[in-house]
Amino acid sequence: MNTTIIEGRATQLAEKLLVSRRIKDVRYMTKDEADKMYWSKRPLVIVFDNGTFMFSSCDEEGNNGGALFFSESDVIPTI
Repeated sequence: MNTTIIEGRATQLAEKLLVSRRIKDVRYMTKDEADKMYWSKRPLVIVFDNGTFMFSSCDEEGNNGGALFFSESDVIPTI
């Protein structure tokens, strides 16, 4: 599949999930949540106003928690 098509579909999904959402809470993934995913690292969880949430992973297969990088030089680490 053409990478332009993949990028377009991924962008549309991100827009659907994120545009106009407000952050309701931020917290680290609990040890129990990480254990259920067989992860040794606990990333930050961002909870939105509609009850959905987002967290980082080290890869698209969900093999472990990942750090969040920002446009400046800040990084929110996993624990």
